[in-house]
Amino acid sequence: MTPPSDEPDTQAHVLVERVFAMLCECRTLLPKLERPRQPNERPSAEAERILYSTLVSALENGLVRAMEDLVSVCSLRDRGPVPVYLPKRLWRETILSPLLRRGREEPNH
Repeated sequence: MTPPSDEPDTQAHVLVERVFAMLCECRTLLPKLERPRQPNERPSAEAERILYSTLVSALENGLVRAMEDLVSVCSLRDRGPVPVYLPKRLWRETILSPLLRRGREEPNH
């Protein structure tokens, strides 16, 4: 693991790497959880596996959306500096609304 840093840019970079690592871990784990029931698998174990499959799938979906939002915010940043504070109306118009429209235009993952 990377040693802690007091630099916010470094901390943010490490955080993004951790989110990406969690996404990769979810994608590795899901096929193992989504397998068919084994002949010797107890019903309670199957129920637990299905529950974890659902939870990990929801987590994966959330992480994908977070990474997509990160890319969107980075593309906004490329157009100019991103203000630290935006009034609610401006936040909705410039950042939130485009993200919501994009979500409706693309099929769900």
